[in-house]
Parts: sequence; C-alpha cells; structure tokens
Amino acid sequence: MSVSTSRPELFPQSDRWTFLGIIVFAVILACGVIVDAVLRLSRIIPNADVPVTVRLPEEVATLPLGPDGSGVDVSVDRATLFLSGLPPAPYAALIAEVSIHALSLLGALACAAFVVLNLARGRAFTRDNTVQLVVMAGAIGLDLVAGSFLRSYITAAATEQISDGAYVAANEPMDFLQLFLFFGLGAVARAFAVGERLQRDTEGLV
Repeated sequence: MSVSTSRPELFPQSDRWTFLGIIVFAVILACGVIVDAVLRLSRIIPNADVPVTVRLPEEVATLPLGPDGSGVDVSVDRATLFLSGLPPAPYAALIAEVSIHALSLLGALACAAFVVLNLARGRAFTRDNTVQLVVMAGAIGLDLVAGSFLRSYITAAATEQISDGAYVAANEPMDFLQLFLFFGLGAVARAFAVGERLQRDTEGLV
C-alpha cells in the first residue's frame, strides 16, 4: 500500500499573488523592449541620419550656456553623431547590436517569468528552474560580450568615417551592472542546482 504525501506550500497565497504581479511587470517590460528595438531599427534601416553615440576622451567644448547665450567651456564625454550612407559592416553591426540586445533582454525576461511562475506554483528547486537561470545568465552574458564588442566597433567606424581616420574615440567601458547580474545569476543557478540535488536526496529517503 502506497501512501501519497502532499508537498508543503512554499509560499502563502499573498506571496503567490505578488509573484503573478511580477510576471505581469515582466510582460510590460518585454513590450517596452520590443517598442524600443523597433524604434531604434526604424532609425537605422533607412541608413540616413543614423544616430551613433560615441565616447570622447574628455574633450572640452564651448556651449552657449552663459548669460545671453555666451559661451561656457564644458567637459564632453559623449556625443551623438548623425551619419548617412554607412558602409555595410558598421551598418550591419548597428542592426546586430540592437537585435542582440533586444533578444537577450526578451530571453532573460521570459526565463525570469518562467521561474517566478514556478515559484508561484510552489516549485522551487527543480531542474527547469535551474536551466532557466542558466539560460538567463547566458543571455545577459551574450549581451554583455557582444554588445561591448559591437559598440566599440561601431564607435571606431563612425569616428573614422567623419574624421577620415584622424580622430580616435575612447573605448566603451564595461557595463558593470550586467557583469554583476551575470555572476549573480550564475551563483543563484548554482544554489538552485545544489538545492535540487538535496531535495532529490531527501525525497529518496522518505
């Protein structure tokens, strides 16, 4: 005769409603990511007056910020160039940077929503959750590496186009927030894997 035991609830009902609210918020964020990507691509694809942001090595410029529009020296670390007729390589790099960034964020949000949904259903240390956390970390890592490389290349190509190679822009700094999220999610995925193994071993003793 087998005796079935019900798994205890991990979270009270109020917490589960909070989890469902997080999923709704993730869907809203995903819609924002899609809209932003579409708007950015709509400005890139015509290849006319394409906005390209470049990082400057602490340049000093005079801007009309004083009384009656008088010039004031300011330090400028970024500038937006509007370029037309980009060569195929930087043009493709711009499209790839926007696409990879959007797809990485959408993938991470989808994985996060899946994990939160499982938590709302009382499923914490499962193989599915561990896999989703690993995929989420991978998506952020892809965006970090590919985005940094593509932005550096785009910046170099843009400044070369306008200065004919006479000006070299500063390299884009590493996004430490993404780096923190990558390692943080990797640590959480490892913790879930350990919890999954301990839960499996415990259930085997019952």
